[in-house]
Amino acid sequence: MLMARVPTSVKSRSFTLGIAQLSVIEQVALDRIAMIADEQREVTQQEIGDAIGYSTSATSTGVINRLVAKGYVEHVGGRLQKALWLRVVETGKVTAEPRNKTPHWRYRTEGVPAPTIHRVAEHAKPLAEMIEAKAKSLGKPISDFLIDCVYVGFHEICRDGE
Repeated sequence: MLMARVPTSVKSRSFTLGIAQLSVIEQVALDRIAMIADEQREVTQQEIGDAIGYSTSATSTGVINRLVAKGYVEHVGGRLQKALWLRVVETGKVTAEPRNKTPHWRYRTEGVPAPTIHRVAEHAKPLAEMIEAKAKSLGKPISDFLIDCVYVGFHEICRDGE
């Protein structure tokens, strides 16, 4: 069982350390995250949900948020739109880097400009149709999906050095 030290009060720059208690579900989730980090795999909300016996990603997200708030895990690279990248505080071990590191829309620090689907269609109608179909299949507004495409595409181009 992993136990984390979390700040309970602050004196100058030093902390008085204590232990935040975990529920059974939180402990199961922490143990699964620690196992995934040990195995250097990418963690998914689905796997956490399966471990704790819930099928909705909202429940997994809530449990992970509580583990973060209690100081047992930390987000690496900020909060992400479609992926998790976590560090287990006690061991320092990190889950594998996710392929999609698009920041969650609530935590983007700058506006991400995106063309309208009409401008995309002017240049490449088949591409615009594929984008519209994919956004629909994901249940996302086309404007949000275009922003994700621009953001991810830009970072892929930068990573590849083009």
